[in-house]
Formats: sequence, structure tokens, C-alpha cells
Amino acid sequence: MATESEPLIELWQAPSFSQSRTNASPSRFSKLFAEPVLLGPEPPIERVGEELFRLLPPLPEAIRLCEAYREHGKYMCAPIPREELFDEILEPIYRADSFETLQSSHGLAVLLGVFSLGALCDTDRQPFSTEAQEYCYLARIALSCSSQVTRLSIMGYALVAQYLFFSDCDYTNSNLAWIYVGHAVRLGHSV
Repeated sequence: MATESEPLIELWQAPSFSQSRTNASPSRFSKLFAEPVLLGPEPPIERVGEELFRLLPPLPEAIRLCEAYREHGKYMCAPIPREELFDEILEPIYRADSFETLQSSHGLAVLLGVFSLGALCDTDRQPFSTEAQEYCYLARIALSCSSQVTRLSIMGYALVAQYLFFSDCDYTNSNLAWIYVGHAVRLGHSV
């Protein structure tokens, strides 16, 4: 619970990576994402969306992360079906010219959540890689770009929760993971 001296922050204003357990520096992030905004006006959604769009990996890397998620996701949960992941989520995002032309920011959140789990499970990367953490952070930001409740928003919250559970080697993220699970359940119940 926040006190009067500690303002509450929104999900997109999550702690910076300098406060994370890995103490990694997100050099590819602009100041918009690298520092938490506790006071002052929120940045325009378009600016946030364009930054998210800019941070997407190249298409071959995106496909590789999706394949890693599909390969290893079957041991964690029921992964998103291949056709849905590639045809309905990945393809429209990579065909879009900009954030404004996307059908849904929640599709972007789902894809970033898939990237986070794919990078986490990828055996060619270091365990608990900073890249996986960054994709989860970006997925959380993408979820806050729209308040509309859709199937994709529920999936996005569930994927973030899964990442937080599976990346919690020192039990620091489990409370946050349960918050995301609870939010996904509440959203699913409201639909």
C-alpha cells in the first residue's frame, strides 16, 4: 500500500531496469522507458506506441523467439496455436507501418509476452537473460496503451504472469505474478 509520500504508479510506469535484480542497463531503451515517471504528465500513447514498435526485433529474430516459445511452451502451459500466433498476431504487427496502423496494442503485448517467454526458454541464451526481462517489461507497457478488454488483453496479462512465475529464481516476482493472474481472471470474468 502506498503512503502519502509514495505515489501509486501505473503499470507502464514500472520500475526501471536499474532497480531490477539483474541491475542491467537497458541501453536500447529511450529515456521514455528507462526511467519511471512518478510525477508529471503521462507521455502520449502514440509516443509510447512508436517506441514499442521501434524496439521490436527484426523479423527473423521474432520468428526464432516465437518458435522457441512454441517448442518450450508446451512444457509450461497450453501455448498459443501456431497458426494463431503467426497468422493473427505476428504477421499483422510486422506488416504494419506504424503503431497507429495496428489493430490492437494488446496484440503487440501478446507478441512481446511470447518474446519474453521465448527468450527465457531459449537454450542459446544465458539463463534469465536481460533480453527476456526487457520483452516482459515492454509487454507490460503495451498492455497499458489501451483500457479496452479483449481476448488479446487477457492473453497478454496471462503471458506476463507466466514470465514472472518462470523467471522468479529468487522468489521476488511471485507477488507481482499473482497480481497479473488476478487481473487476467477479473478481465476474463468481465467479458
